[in-house]
Amino acid sequence: MFNDTQDRLRILIIDDNTAIHQDFNKILNCSSDHDLEQLEEDLFGTRRAHRQAMFELEFASQGEEGFAKVQAAVAEGRPFAVAFVDVRMPPGWDGVETIKHLWQVQPDLQVVICTAYSDYSWSELVAELGESDHLLILRKPFDSAEVCQLAAALTQKYMVERDNKRYRAQLEQQLESQCVSLDRTRMDLASAHALFQSTLDALSSELAVLDDHGTILHVNQAWQEDNGGSPMVGAACQVGTNYVEFLRSLGEEDTPAASKLIDGLEQVLEGRESIVMEYECSCGETGTRYYTVRINRFTETSGGTIVLTHDDVTEFKTMEKQLNQAQKLEALGQLAAGVAHEINTPMQYLGDNISLMRNCLRQVFEALDELDRLATDQAGPQRQDLQQWRQRFGLSQVQSDLEAALDDCQEGYERVTSITRAMKQFSHPGKAAMESVNLNELVVAACTVTRNRWKYVAELKTDLDAELGLCQCNVGEVNQVLLNLIVNACDAMAEKHENDDQQLGQLILRTRDEGAYVRLEVADTGTGIPAQIRERIFDPFFTTKDVGKGTGQGLSICYNVVVNSHNGSISVDSAEGHGTTFVVRLPKHHSEDAAERQDLHQHQPGGERHAEPGDMEQHDLIG
Repeated sequence: MFNDTQDRLRILIIDDNTAIHQDFNKILNCSSDHDLEQLEEDLFGTRRAHRQAMFELEFASQGEEGFAKVQAAVAEGRPFAVAFVDVRMPPGWDGVETIKHLWQVQPDLQVVICTAYSDYSWSELVAELGESDHLLILRKPFDSAEVCQLAAALTQKYMVERDNKRYRAQLEQQLESQCVSLDRTRMDLASAHALFQSTLDALSSELAVLDDHGTILHVNQAWQEDNGGSPMVGAACQVGTNYVEFLRSLGEEDTPAASKLIDGLEQVLEGRESIVMEYECSCGETGTRYYTVRINRFTETSGGTIVLTHDDVTEFKTMEKQLNQAQKLEALGQLAAGVAHEINTPMQYLGDNISLMRNCLRQVFEALDELDRLATDQAGPQRQDLQQWRQRFGLSQVQSDLEAALDDCQEGYERVTSITRAMKQFSHPGKAAMESVNLNELVVAACTVTRNRWKYVAELKTDLDAELGLCQCNVGEVNQVLLNLIVNACDAMAEKHENDDQQLGQLILRTRDEGAYVRLEVADTGTGIPAQIRERIFDPFFTTKDVGKGTGQGLSICYNVVVNSHNGSISVDSAEGHGTTFVVRLPKHHSEDAAERQDLHQHQPGGERHAEPGDMEQHDLIG
């Protein structure tokens, strides 16, 4: 059990009688004592082939000396396991005082009080030293076996306590390490959860995570903050809510969409991996909206996790319809361009033939006039017959009617050719590059193409600057701006006079040269724009028209073309109930320079101005 002196347990004997020292030395360190060996074997079940001394003994004659030895042993890291302390040790400390000092230095020291006198009762010792399982009393004279038993038992007790203390320290260290690791893991989990939640919150989709019973475990910010959107999401169905039961509790108006959603969710709850569906619902002031729902099951987690997302696809649906309509219009535009091209050739023949017929008729009637002159120079029946012949056929009236008919044909020919030119210009695929054009030509073409729109609701007046400089622009895009502004003006005037078909409004288009810019005004005498919505008219999808009559993209397109594509500006002056004027300013030379663009906006005219009918000067009237 013990291999060398380092392994032997140390025992301190404090007694003023040196004979006692010798007795302890003989009892505890006598290697030939068979009784001691047998006692150890009986007590601890050990058997030794060759016995060595179990204990390392040290001796002190006074309490102070013993205290010094204990201090030194503790400092060296070789503390004593047991101390046998005599009670009476004059002239110094007695045994009780000595023990007090020893325990101050080494609280775990096992102490045996050795005395032949009844100096202290047990209760008095407890009162002086306190209750302790480290204290025993040995009465003198003592038996050798009793001393050996105490020494063996107390040293083993000391060793067990020492090992327990060491093991406890190791456990505490491990526990502290585990706590640190647990804290780090907790922080990592908190960080991962925060990242997970922030990732969910960054999604525009309204998202909820459900367990395999349909109970909501997590929701993202879009789900929580849903206002005026789908009744299937929002504050009413938060964490802890059973989503299936929530859907069943919705009102009758939401039942069709809710039933469809319940059916899909139950399929996934029963084992289907994923499902995608769409539904539409009434969302109060925002009207009918369309949603796409995706439900996915993730089986990696215990029991399975279901992720459900709602995406508002109303704008996508609107854009899809607009794209379909644009594709139809594109096809019609290509057809119109082809028709205009096909019409152009026969119209050229018609124009040439009108000119030919006019020349031929002029020659015929000049010949008839020459015959009249010759007949006038003659006398007799031939002259009279010629006059009767002219009167019978009414040649004078025929000449007048033919000239009038040819004038009508010429006017119709010019009208048709102007329309075909405008159709070709508006329907021909636009060029991506900027080109220099006269804005007046685009205005005239736009008025021609939209004639059938404005002629029933307004008188058209154009005030075009004859000295207008060329402007670098994308012709197709500027044509789109003109069409949108004219159509909006016509709609406003039609709405104002819907109860009086005979009363017409006024549509005025003006152009002006402003040095580095050209200015276009489109004014109408329609309903005007209410002040509370004036700031929103250029927003995408914003419209005040009835469903099916407007997409809310017209003015948004105008803004994008003028401001973003051409570095120009567009502004509006309006008086509700009186009319609206849109002012477009385009730079003559296209530039990407931000400073130039800022300069353009700084030169915007300030204040609102309403164009009254009396202010509108008529220059050209088309149609």
